[in-house]
Amino acid sequence: MMTASDDVAPRRGELEEARAQIAALERELAETRSLVSLGRLTASIAHDFRNVMAVITGQSELVLDSVSADSPLRRRLQAIRKATGWGERLTRELLAAGRPPSSAPPVADLNAVVLGVVRTLEPLLADGIEVRTELDPTVGAVALGAAALEQVAMNLILNARDAMPSGGCVSVCTSLAAHHVDGTAPELPALLRVADTGVGMDEATRARVFEPYFTTKAAGKGTGLGLSTVHDVVTRHGGHVEVASAPGRGTTFTVTLPRARGRATRPTVLVLEEEGGVRELIVEILELHEFCVLPARDHGEAERVSAAHPGPLALVIAAAGSGAGAARRLDVLRAARPEVPVLYLSSRLEDARPARIAGATLAKPFTVDGLVRKVREVLGEATG
Repeated sequence: MMTASDDVAPRRGELEEARAQIAALERELAETRSLVSLGRLTASIAHDFRNVMAVITGQSELVLDSVSADSPLRRRLQAIRKATGWGERLTRELLAAGRPPSSAPPVADLNAVVLGVVRTLEPLLADGIEVRTELDPTVGAVALGAAALEQVAMNLILNARDAMPSGGCVSVCTSLAAHHVDGTAPELPALLRVADTGVGMDEATRARVFEPYFTTKAAGKGTGLGLSTVHDVVTRHGGHVEVASAPGRGTTFTVTLPRARGRATRPTVLVLEEEGGVRELIVEILELHEFCVLPARDHGEAERVSAAHPGPLALVIAAAGSGAGAARRLDVLRAARPEVPVLYLSSRLEDARPARIAGATLAKPFTVDGLVRKVREVLGEATG
């Protein structure tokens, strides 16, 4: 016969279990409220930071307009403007974090982004540091947004710089992996390697290198968040990071990234301009406005770059040189890609006459808005 005490024990157990579930739900609710509050604070900071970036970008463009093409300051000013472009893209990602996810997966051209980061960071490296790049033209696009990929490359290159206080060499390479990481990916993954000839790390340091706030740098010299950010960004997008190092033998970081099934969404523009200052200016402007740019100093280099680029070209920007020879060399380049429109840069009235040139023209000197507007106009006519 069941007594009252026999019935109380299981009821007490059920009550304790219910209380534990309520306590767990209350903790989850408190954590959710904290995350919502943190998200609102992040969005507020990102909004204000975006306004600051807009001011820096505008002021740097005004200063650039007043600096001659051969000034040693121009390259540093261009680096500032490019870095503000990174900040602008990062703030866009932060502001979009709380919104419904986009149906379009993130895609970026690995080589174009890495090359842009290298060019921007070179002025920040010490005089005794050499940068070498070896970019495989077949890697194509990876399943990672441009802002996230810039974060990864920037942190790895700056970490390599800090590991070489007495100078050395940073090697930045891209390639395809020799084999699949698993059997599910349809394509071989892409690799980004950043190697330095610096002080290296012992096994204990190497084991903790991706821990947040872990750093071997002196106080005020590092936050310990650079490499943890790299690890977090890469793993969130389905990749992984490996590190090889030994004391006195330098360090190599290898980032494995899944390749995108589609092509990078940024249109590719070939820029053929002999004047270095003008060519660099065009490259910087277009990269800041989400174009992938292939620079060339002469027709021979333009033909090699065009042939090595596996994807389509959206546009060729070429200086309208005088003489039959220049026109003939440009005809050879156009014959290889007859479907690609050409925007001619003209510095003389006779260069821009329709009788000489069949295509759109833009007079030098041009403004930032004038170049971007003309490029988009030509691309609109080509695709519309």
